[in-house]
Amino acid sequence: MSEASKKVLEAHAWPGNVRELRNVLNRASILAGSDTISEETLRRCIDPSQLALEPIMEDVPEGAENTAELFYKVYQEYLNSIVQEIGDDDDTRLSKRIHETQQTLMEILIRKTLEHTEGNKKRAAELLMISRKTLYNILNRESWDV
Repeated sequence: MSEASKKVLEAHAWPGNVRELRNVLNRASILAGSDTISEETLRRCIDPSQLALEPIMEDVPEGAENTAELFYKVYQEYLNSIVQEIGDDDDTRLSKRIHETQQTLMEILIRKTLEHTEGNKKRAAELLMISRKTLYNILNRESWDV
């Protein structure tokens, strides 16, 4: 880990405690693409909602209201950047990165839905259009602090 990365770790409040730290370090080690976890990679893993937003936000027209289109554009740009970074030769590494992205997006979606429903899992499952059992299975399988 770089010195700047260590400072980022020390400065973060860690509301999810050890679970959150473990998840962030797991994500960062996968996304790093090298032996050293950079400060930028670590920051993206601490706040996954900021993945690849900065360069894309410059192109968003002022007052844009279609969040779904923006999300689609961000997601496509991020996936394109993964493919460019890894290349077509390493399917195993590419698959791991895509899976990690999928897990991150699922976590964000579930967290935001639970936040919206004030923790009401039955209503969250309905909004996510999955069964309550499926939501509980996901929450039990993952080590998210929700």
